[in-house]
Amino acid sequence: MCAISSSFYAQIDVHLLLNALNAACRKLSVGILENCRITDLLIDNDEAIGVKTKNGELLSEGVVVASGYSSFRFTKVYPGKSC
Repeated sequence: MCAISSSFYAQIDVHLLLNALNAACRKLSVGILENCRITDLLIDNDEAIGVKTKNGELLSEGVVVASGYSSFRFTKVYPGKSC
């Protein structure tokens, strides 16, 4: 189990969650770039269409902002679709 959720309490073991997410992504042949600093989001018609890195641009059908606690900063700038 990687998460506990109730109306009073919520906690997650991020190591277990990331291991499960990594395994699922690799099983689905999702490309994962590690240690790749994102310098900007590429926006078109108010939707993120990719990212800019120091090595160039990467376009994608979906962009996941996974910057931990500070992720909320992006939702204020780019109010995208909620999941």
